[in-house]
Amino acid sequence: MALTKRPALTIAVLVLSLFLVSCATYETATPIVTAKATASPWATPAAIATPVAPTRQSPSGSGTPTVQVGERAPARASLAALSSSVSGSSPLTVDIVLDDVVDLYGAEVHLTFDPAILQVQDADSSTPGEQIAPGEEFSKGRGFVALNRFDNNRGTIDLAATLVNPAEPLQGRLVLGSFSVVGVKAGDTDVRFARVLLADRNANALRVISESITLSAKP
Repeated sequence: MALTKRPALTIAVLVLSLFLVSCATYETATPIVTAKATASPWATPAAIATPVAPTRQSPSGSGTPTVQVGERAPARASLAALSSSVSGSSPLTVDIVLDDVVDLYGAEVHLTFDPAILQVQDADSSTPGEQIAPGEEFSKGRGFVALNRFDNNRGTIDLAATLVNPAEPLQGRLVLGSFSVVGVKAGDTDVRFARVLLADRNANALRVISESITLSAKP
């Protein structure tokens, strides 16, 4: 079904597809400066399945996967911050960054962290519930945020957004969202992508790899 024919229904189908398409992305803990990327296999319905071919680490050991010849390079999901240290008085902002995206129309990410060491701050106290700040690409009438929440008891962050027709698909680099954390107990903790879902405007899954980040709390 083309978006240009029935946009409202198709957007609903796309948002639903982002929740139904499932993948598992698990990373090993790595420092912010030397984050390790791991390939994320997709488990999707056969009609829209996008197999992920195995990747291998580059000989340089830089952590950048080597993609097989003839394949489209996967997008990269990472977490970027100006520092790896978090204090209890000065919140640290962490960006959820997507790089090398091609024809991206919808995205859903699920993050985990240790709530005994870090706590996320509400980005909009005027809105009911607790949420992070979504990226500009999915605001200003171009997109729709379907899911935005965090849980400081469980240590989870969930964000899902899609563009709205007739917006053009996104390319290259973008910030999907941002969140601020404070330290509540001294220690190191990883903020990880538990799941990353990317889709084009037809709800076809896009390949993606992800990187965790290690933060040191100093209350």
